[in-house]
Amino acid sequence: MYWLYEFDDNFKVKSVLIYYDVGRLKNEKYYENGLRNGTWKYYSNDGFLKKKKIYKNNKLIEKIKYKL
Repeated sequence: MYWLYEFDDNFKVKSVLIYYDVGRLKNEKYYENGLRNGTWKYYSNDGFLKKKKIYKNNKLIEKIKYKL
């Protein structure tokens, strides 16, 4: 797996993209001021969206699972 980090101006993690070894996106994760925020997406190894988690200030607001 490969991890790609993006940092804000204060050197806090802003986003994390995780890739399978074959180069396809596995996870998208977003942060704001060090807290989980936004829509986190999880993909299968063949590229299909498996689920989403929506966070607001580190609190899970909604979880959506998709049938593949």
